[in-house]
Order: sequence, then structure tokens, then C-alpha cells
Amino acid sequence: NTHPPMDSVSRISYVTNKARTDAHIKIYQASAITKNMSGEELVDIGALVQSGVRAFSEDGKSVMSAGLLRAAMQKTAKLGVPIMAHCEDITMVRGGVMNDDENAKKMGLPGITPAAEEVIAARDCVLAHETGAQLHLCHCSTKGTIEILQAARNLGTHVTGEVCPHHFLLSSSDIPCDDADYKVNPPLRTIEDVEAMKNAIKDGIIDCISTDHAPHSMDEKERGFLSAPFGISGLE
Repeated sequence: NTHPPMDSVSRISYVTNKARTDAHIKIYQASAITKNMSGEELVDIGALVQSGVRAFSEDGKSVMSAGLLRAAMQKTAKLGVPIMAHCEDITMVRGGVMNDDENAKKMGLPGITPAAEEVIAARDCVLAHETGAQLHLCHCSTKGTIEILQAARNLGTHVTGEVCPHHFLLSSSDIPCDDADYKVNPPLRTIEDVEAMKNAIKDGIIDCISTDHAPHSMDEKERGFLSAPFGISGLE
């Protein structure tokens, strides 16, 4: 999600070269799936893998064109690199700022249906199964997504999944009124979803825990739920 996005060999090489001289850790880079993250044209996947890219992702959004994502998966399957998917059908979000449940109604805030995540999770698993691609589902947050992940695995699909601490520790009922520190994408879900995340970790359905660290300034977060940016400080 950098500006400009990491979508070309020259940009990847710039960071790689800087890392060789300036970094004290190894830097592994992911590339965008589409040029400028616009969802319209694939990046040069082969050339980017040759330049050292280890994975492909559109970060905080989905490739909405199933045909375009399928073409990307066909290429990454041959090259043995994963696609990391933020699962969200943007046409179903409709200005939502938290999970669509009773707590959203109490606070008078527009909700985001869990189906917005689950529809894309199911679509991406179907495409990964057909193409043989490696798929990683980022920040799973609903019981339905866990069920989709397990079902895909049962069919032999090469798919892994992660969950964030805030999605197995907090639910929408923990949100103080209009406190945007709790505004995150995907949103905090129901207590039932929290229990599903915990069970998925214990049962080995979830493969790893990821912070999805996306901090914002105090000024930004003090704008309230409707105006503040999505993002939670996950490292602490």
C-alpha cells in the first residue's frame, strides 16, 4: 500500500538495493497483483518473481475481477509463489464502518455484512482449487470464512489462513460508543465469531497469527467512527 505501489521490477529493485546497504534484517517483498493496484491489468508476475518477489497481494482490497485474479493464479501456480488475499467485496460494504449486528444498530452506525468477506473467500478458494495456486487468506474474521477455509482444505485446495489478535480477543460488543480506535478492516465481529477464531487456532485450521498492524495518528482516530480511517495498532 505504498505510494507509488510496489508493482514493477524497478521499484522492487530500489528497495532491495537499499536494504542491502541500510537494513540490519532481511527484507522480503510482496508485489501488487495489478498495476497501480487499480484492478485492471496484471503486473509482470514472471519478471517480478525473478527480481525476488516472494508473494503477490493487493493489500487492503480484493481484485474484484474474478477473471483477472484467475489469470494471476495461473501464473503464480507455475512459479510456486502465493497470492495473499484481503477478502472483501467492495460492492457490499456500502459505507459500513463496523460489523453489521445489533451493536451497530445500537450505535446508529452503518454495518459491514460478514458476507462481504465470505463471498470473496469462497471465490478465491474456488479459483485456487481450479488453478492449483497457493492462496493465503489474510486476517480471517468470520465463522463463515473459517468454514470455507476448512471446506477448501478438505477438497485438497492449497490454502492457508491467518487471524489477528484483535479478532480472537475483541468483539463488536467491546467497542465503546464512537471510539474509532476500534475501527478496523475487517471489522470486529460477534462473540460467536471470536469463539470460532479461537477454535480454529486450537484445531489447526488457522496456520498463523498476524498483527495486521495499521496504526494512525491520534488526530485521525479522534474524528469518530464515521470519519476516521480503518486500522488498529496491532504490535502492542
